[in-house]
Amino acid sequence: MILNMLVERMSMRAISRTVGVSINTATRILVDAGEACAAYHDETVRDVLARKVQCDETWSFCYATEKNVA
Repeated sequence: MILNMLVERMSMRAISRTVGVSINTATRILVDAGEACAAYHDETVRDVLARKVQCDETWSFCYATEKNVA
């Protein structure tokens, strides 16, 4: 449930209040999931040749998020 809430961009404090766990528990779950994803990625993604990488949508998202926060 905590990971689903993180994916939906819910804040760590809101998650800890909603689920009834400490913020340290929610943080630990996030770190553990990140480590598991990194290990899976390192094991399965091999020999990917990238000649061109586009990040337009990522930058648009970052700009929109920054604009909404400010």
